Amino acid sequence: ENFLDFNVLKTKELIFDFRRIHAELQPVVVNDSEVEIVPEYNWLGTLIDDKLNFHGNVQKIVAKCHQRLYFLYKLKQFKVDKTIMSLFYSSVISSVFKFCLIAFYGNITQDDRHKLERIVSKASKAITVKQTCVNDIYITVCA
Repeated sequence: ENFLDFNVLKTKELIFDFRRIHAELQPVVVNDSEVEIVPEYNWLGTLIDDKLNFHGNVQKIVAKCHQRLYFLYKLKQFKVDKTIMSLFYSSVISSVFKFCLIAFYGNITQDDRHKLERIVSKASKAITVKQTCVNDIYITVCA
């Protein structure tokens, strides 16, 4: 009716089933092709798994932030002003973990929260200016 094509090869199925006894589900078939069932899916930059625990998402965020912390350390080596380093941190590093924070932060383990807080702590030490912790950012966003 609207002339939309549906590409079954790009379509994935993610099943959220929290029951103790999992029921046998029939596969979804479109245009004689079966839709692939996946245990996790990257949706708009956020990794969502079938248990909604977001551990994989936090690992991905921590890896990205560590790559970017390297550049913050380089700025410190070049004796760049603290204001510029703070601006770099807020635009390049904290924007990574702030993205979709409200969706996943309330559902992660204490260990994963500690990993995110360590990034802020390392950045604060590099800049020598205390940065707002992730938990405070989460509370502010939720308020």
